[in-house]
Amino acid sequence: CGAKETERLAGETYTLIREPAGSPTRDAKEFGTLVNACGRYDQPEVGYRVCRGDREEFLGQALRLLRGHREYLVESMDAIAEAGINTMDAIQYFHAADRIRDTVVGIAASLALNREGAAKDLPIIAFAAADDGIKVSARTTRDLVARGLDLAAVMQEASKAVGGFGGGHHAAAGATIPAGTEQKFLEIANRIVREQLGPSSR
Repeated sequence: CGAKETERLAGETYTLIREPAGSPTRDAKEFGTLVNACGRYDQPEVGYRVCRGDREEFLGQALRLLRGHREYLVESMDAIAEAGINTMDAIQYFHAADRIRDTVVGIAASLALNREGAAKDLPIIAFAAADDGIKVSARTTRDLVARGLDLAAVMQEASKAVGGFGGGHHAAAGATIPAGTEQKFLEIANRIVREQLGPSSR
């Protein structure tokens, strides 16, 4: 294991030195996760107050939301296991319907892709019900991005073809599409991924 591999494994750590030692607000990544949990569960004011320094009441609320978020992700993995992950020749996907919040389905997709036994040579696409249609989240590995996969382009083109909209980044992207268009969306996304990666995508 070389220096670059070790650095990639460890990642980067940013310490907020004015925050108390041992507090989840001292590590920037943990702080970000804490604030994100507030927004994902419709409590943005709590996250805002914590960022402002109102720690007595609001930090406790934020920590409870974070604990609930982590418990919810465990439940989400159970929902994915029950729904099943389906495979096409260039993609894999699952439809969570209303069992996973649309604000969390992207994280659930990442966790599903990184679970032991998951197909790492296929990007994963996740669907969840949302107020304005169907939320789509797509995730993939660095290796597939290095081979030419661009999920932002996949989401943009496939969603536009079914009357939706999408975009994002090479490794993580999303879209919103009309309910009932999921199968057509999958067929288009599968074709685009196959074209990006070539015939030897598996």
